[in-house]
Parts: sequence; structure tokens; C-alpha cells
Amino acid sequence: MGSWSFWLITVGISIMGLVLTAGGLAQVFQWMSGTEWVDSMIEARLSPEQKRATVDLARDDLALAIAAQANFHGDALSES
Repeated sequence: MGSWSFWLITVGISIMGLVLTAGGLAQVFQWMSGTEWVDSMIEARLSPEQKRATVDLARDDLALAIAAQANFHGDALSES
């Protein structure tokens, strides 16, 4: 049922949805407790360690996508 790309996209979008939902709920609960909007934005900012981890993960994902695409095109060329 589908290729690896289908499952990779499905899992990625599902994780993104869960993370965004969790962040939204956390912010809503802050607003319900009386926190001002600007203060809730300050608390939602990433720490330098989190930013570094996010950039590293994005770089690794990009490298994996490029390698997978190169491998895909290499297989397609060898079959012709």
C-alpha cells in the first residue's frame, strides 16, 4: 500500500499536526490563565539549543531527500 514516500509524507504531516496542536493548546491555556499575547509569544520562542537541533534535523532531512532523489533517478536511468 503505497511506496516509502507515501509513508514518509504521512508520518511527517501527522507529527507536524501533533506538534502544532500541542503548541496551540499550550498557548490557549496560557491565554485562559490571563497571560498577555506578547508574553505567550516570548515563552514560545525556542532556546538556542532547540534552534540548533531544529537546523541540524532540517539539514539531515534535506540531505536524505537529495540522496533518495539521486538514488531514484539513478535506478530509473539504469532500467532504460
